[in-house]
Amino acid sequence: MKKNNHKVHFLLNKKHMIHFVGIGGIGMSSIANFLIKKKYKISGSDLNPNLFTKKLSNMGALISFKHSYKNVLKANIVVISSAIPKNNIEIITAIKLNIPILKRAQMLSIISKKKYTIAITGSHGKTTTTGIIFNIYNEAKLYPNLINGGIVKDIKSFSKTGKGLYFIVEVDESDGSLVYIQPNVAILTNIEHEHLRNYQNNFNNLQQTYIKFLNNTPNNKISIICIDNLGINQIIKKITSKVITYGFSQKSDFRIVNYYQINFKCYFTLVRNKKNILNITLNLPGKHNALNATASVITALIQKIHPTIILKALKKFKGIEKRFELLGHFNLTLKNNKHSKLMIISDYGHHPNEILYNIQTIRNGWKDKKITMIFQPHKFSRTQDLFKQFISVLSLVDNLLMLNVFSAEECVIPGYNSIDLCKKIITVSNLKPTLITNYNNILSILKKKLFQKNIVLIQGAGNVHDIIYKHFVSKLSPIRQMFNKK
Repeated sequence: MKKNNHKVHFLLNKKHMIHFVGIGGIGMSSIANFLIKKKYKISGSDLNPNLFTKKLSNMGALISFKHSYKNVLKANIVVISSAIPKNNIEIITAIKLNIPILKRAQMLSIISKKKYTIAITGSHGKTTTTGIIFNIYNEAKLYPNLINGGIVKDIKSFSKTGKGLYFIVEVDESDGSLVYIQPNVAILTNIEHEHLRNYQNNFNNLQQTYIKFLNNTPNNKISIICIDNLGINQIIKKITSKVITYGFSQKSDFRIVNYYQINFKCYFTLVRNKKNILNITLNLPGKHNALNATASVITALIQKIHPTIILKALKKFKGIEKRFELLGHFNLTLKNNKHSKLMIISDYGHHPNEILYNIQTIRNGWKDKKITMIFQPHKFSRTQDLFKQFISVLSLVDNLLMLNVFSAEECVIPGYNSIDLCKKIITVSNLKPTLITNYNNILSILKKKLFQKNIVLIQGAGNVHDIIYKHFVSKLSPIRQMFNKK
């Protein structure tokens, strides 16, 4: 594959066609969205349409829902998703035609090259952190550029073109291509056992990739890292860039103290050099979001953004779609004719730790509520690799409904599907999960299962949110509805 960024940068002009293989993924579609706003010609391909491809098509992208050699014949550059296999016909054709092929991170490196780049990565929290940083810089009228892996609700988009110096970008770690990014400021939220199959099932290989990313040029680079995370603690001594740490730990350069949560807000104080420097109100709940906000605050303080602006941006930040997103409050009459008042939350998290953070946040903020989780495992490989962790975490809710595994084009791995998860949970806890195979039964099942005081947590990275909206949420009577009907 072509890796000459200088040559490709020369080719990257608005007369040429940039083709995205796997354009329907949020990481790829966010870049395509950004480039269209910059007046570049975009084409793409994927197996199925979704909301992202629909939006890109409306913006002018030419999208095919079939992989074919014909799709790349007019392309000058081909950008590939990490989910695309090397034997894809479009990749093979691009190689034969000597068309430069770039990974997502290589394209990010090119389009951010002349900007002051702030890159956010890590196993969890990077999308929210990216959104918070953008919101602060936007509030400061610095007109930043943005490419994010989730929709920032404040601007209703995952990308933004700006006339300012700053480029704020989420960097995906799944395939190791993050090493192509050379940011001025790098933020590492955590390192967990995730995507290890792309790292020869070796956690050390994943850590080494993060080290390369943090030690990339420029020489005056700043690395902002969470010291609470064990995976990060193990590599600190190998980081050669300037390091600033944050966390709840007493060893942190920026320490979180006096944390507490009231419903969907959290409050805490930041301490530096044993002095209280900011009393923060964050319009998001959870200790994990306090960490995300702290990394964002450090990034802003480095650029001498006034604390008043920072505090204002944190207080009004609307969050990221499908990141502990409140869909609304609803009434439902149960099978026993009792009335249940539901609060429904939608979350993209698909790793055991992400699920655990949500459970802890609900237990902390709504102590009188029961948790009913509707969970869709994402990928058979992840289910296999983290099977024990999933069992442990999923057993913590009060009610569990499970959909079949969202395969993401993976082959079935025997012994690691939703039935196996449900069976194992029954053996280790008092929970009796319900496997949903007929979506038309979702409403009737929930009427039997739900409590009078209930939070329904829709959890997963596949199509679970669309399914539950269609077969459950859209049929409810809203008390307060937080979303627009589709």
